Amino acid sequence: RLPGAFRELGLDTHIFGAPRSLLTVSRGRLASHPLTTLLRLPQLIRPALELARIIRRTGATLVHTNSMKAHVIGALAAGLAGVPLVWHVRDILPPGWGTRMLGLVGRRTVHRAIAISDAVHHALVDLCGLDPARVVRVYNGIARPAGARSGALREELGLSPATPIVAAVAQIARWKGQLVLLEAAARLPALHVVLVGEVLFPENETEYSDRLDLRGGRPDLAGRVHRVGRRADVFEILDSVDLLVHPVLEAEPFGRVLVEAMLARRPVVASRTGAVAEIVSDRCGVLVEPGRPDLLAGAIESLLADPDLRRKMGEAGRERAARMFSLDATRLGVEAIYQELVAPGAAGR
Repeated sequence: RLPGAFRELGLDTHIFGAPRSLLTVSRGRLASHPLTTLLRLPQLIRPALELARIIRRTGATLVHTNSMKAHVIGALAAGLAGVPLVWHVRDILPPGWGTRMLGLVGRRTVHRAIAISDAVHHALVDLCGLDPARVVRVYNGIARPAGARSGALREELGLSPATPIVAAVAQIARWKGQLVLLEAAARLPALHVVLVGEVLFPENETEYSDRLDLRGGRPDLAGRVHRVGRRADVFEILDSVDLLVHPVLEAEPFGRVLVEAMLARRPVVASRTGAVAEIVSDRCGVLVEPGRPDLLAGAIESLLADPDLRRKMGEAGRERAARMFSLDATRLGVEAIYQELVAPGAAGR
């Protein structure tokens, strides 16, 4: 989809491959398992050489990477081609060998790192050792598309407008905490739960996905858990539910769906971890300690019982999202970095 969108804008697009075993290994495994990281390193060389050739052929003046693995490839290619490197950091890596190694690469190669939240900014400085002067916080920009049809999900699932529904929208992974939400829902007999997302790293999360199915099929939840897979109509789903629940267990780097829910005027119940408190104020949601289904159930129950509070939180969230997380703000932040780095004499900054 992304290459097609670029081509529609009239942008030259060059696609090159990487081994599937590299693409499907998770960031957590790379960060915590030194042997896995070392075995994957040779797989980065061919894509890096190909990217360097593309840079030279097209006359590109800057490399902008968007993930851990892409950063290592981009760093090698940018160094070979002699152009500045921007690392757009969208993860908070756990302390460990892999994070220290990535920090070493970053300190030697990055001209600017874009952190998508203050939480990511702090991790880059504290855990990776990047120079704070080279790290710039630019929040993700998100816009609500036109034409979302409210209530479509309830029709799809055969649920009435009076049925209380919450949604969790995230990749299926242990750290996203979907199992905690199911345990919370078991305490609320009328509640239906919609799980949106799929497993991105099968070698790590297939077992967890199976556990979700088993837990959702037990008598206290049977018929109340709806797994709908990966969806493009997230706003229609959010328009159809009462609350978004984001029960992550680890530090959340950003959480795009938090902003999407706010744009949809839906209150948020989420774990107080990572960047969540930056995004969700107490005027537009309720934050609880991670891994506590009792606290999660209590927050959900209290909001479902107060429609007026939900409405006020929804309006406050919509205003906050439009003010803090607009596409224009993101564009201007990134453009300023580009202009600084491609200015004459800027490459060594």
